[in-house]
Amino acid sequence: MKRMTPGKKSISSLPPEGSELHGFVCPECMKSFQSSTQLISHFDCHQVPNTAEETTAKDAHNTGTSEQVVHTELSMVSIGALPYPQLLEEMSQHNNLLLEQLSGNTRRICELSLFVLSSSDKELEHRIDMFLNNQTKFATMESELETTQAELKRKKIELNQLRDRLDQIDREPETPVATAAACTGPNGDEVTNLQAQLQASKLDDHAANVSALEMKLQTVYEELQLTQSALTASEARCVELKEQLNNIRPNISSVTVACQTDDLVPEETESSELISARNQIIQLIAERNRLSNEVKNLHEQIVNCRTEQLSADYRAQNHARELMDSLQTIQTELDQVRSAHGARINELTLEHARLQATYDRLVTSSNQIRAERDALHEQLDKLKEQLENAKIHSEELLRQQSDDRNQWSAERSNLTSQVSELKETVNDLENKTKNLENRCAELNRQLVDQQSLVSDAETKLAGQIEDSNQMVNEAQTQLQQSKKEVESLLGRLRQYYSQTRSLTNRLPIVSNSPAVSCFRLDTVSARLTLVCLWKNTAV
Repeated sequence: MKRMTPGKKSISSLPPEGSELHGFVCPECMKSFQSSTQLISHFDCHQVPNTAEETTAKDAHNTGTSEQVVHTELSMVSIGALPYPQLLEEMSQHNNLLLEQLSGNTRRICELSLFVLSSSDKELEHRIDMFLNNQTKFATMESELETTQAELKRKKIELNQLRDRLDQIDREPETPVATAAACTGPNGDEVTNLQAQLQASKLDDHAANVSALEMKLQTVYEELQLTQSALTASEARCVELKEQLNNIRPNISSVTVACQTDDLVPEETESSELISARNQIIQLIAERNRLSNEVKNLHEQIVNCRTEQLSADYRAQNHARELMDSLQTIQTELDQVRSAHGARINELTLEHARLQATYDRLVTSSNQIRAERDALHEQLDKLKEQLENAKIHSEELLRQQSDDRNQWSAERSNLTSQVSELKETVNDLENKTKNLENRCAELNRQLVDQQSLVSDAETKLAGQIEDSNQMVNEAQTQLQQSKKEVESLLGRLRQYYSQTRSLTNRLPIVSNSPAVSCFRLDTVSARLTLVCLWKNTAV
């Protein structure tokens, strides 16, 4: 059995201050027992006398018996037996019988001792067990109420912790998100805005849910406080009524003794004092009935208040449980949103790495093209130097021809050898030009491929593609400049061939070899002209 303390007990027993009750307690003398059998035997010995003792007390001490009956009835009121319906009915019958006897002027007040309750020993034992069970239930309910209040406080602490955690999540810096957005380029702003909108919407919904649950919890707390205040007022009212009953008890005893002493007075000598005493007894019994009814009503109110308090605690527990479930759902949704955003950030990071690799590859290819262009520029510079040297040499030949025609044969052979070398050089130049054209075509194809790749990556790396397009345009410009330089070089070669041809025509025709040479030079010039025309069409 739960231990009952003086601060939390039923109105049926009021122990002395500082004492603690445990086990089975007698409602009259507040004595504790280890078992219900001991309590029943104690109650039978001290509260319900047997038939033989009743007869002896009736024959020997009628006055004491009547006083004991009244005292027993008042004790039943004081110990809280009235809240049970059957005992209340018996007490009402007893009071009605007493009123009838007094109103009939029988003056047999001592017949109260002859009144026997209709309850048997088993019924009394059953009622005592019910009383003790109700005491146990009240103590259990009070302990459960304490446990429920402690659990409610713990839930409230957990709710405050979760609310603080949500506030902390709101105040968390968005540095990782900003870093991820900076890494992902143009898509990072979209991801950041999307994440911020999702988080804001989730937090707004959850804040509204938490506010509604807090309002419900506050309402439950207010109901619980009202119930506790009503219970406190009812207990105070019960204590006040009990004090009134204790104050009335000596008056009833004195009036009963007075009436019993007047029992020997003859009926014709009945005084006004006896009549007033009877009237006072009737009023006291009516007052006792009224107080008994008030005690019964207060007991029912206390039971209802405790029931409402338990139901309020149960509702508070359900609200706290629902709040915890809602907070767990919120936490789960936040974790899902974080995982989804983390996966999206990882995906965009991988995409950025892939596009960065493509960009690096394009930059490497552009550097290779620049290196090849520089090599071609060097070759063109060498060819220009060779052409200048050939031009200077031709001028020297012209001066030598005017000065010394006798040495023309030797010089002619030397010139022929030089022309053959020049032809070889021209052939080499043609081969290099063809290789350059092939390389240009390959570069154009690569450029087209790079442009297609750049167009595919244009939606995700707009800034990078603009830089790549700018570099490609610069490369095209440089290639066009290279083509122009090649064309200028070819024009100079044509000019050189025309000068050589004019020089050959000025020489005297000795044999058919000059004609063949001129024919070959014309063929080379025609080839160069065709190459220039093909380049112009290609451009």
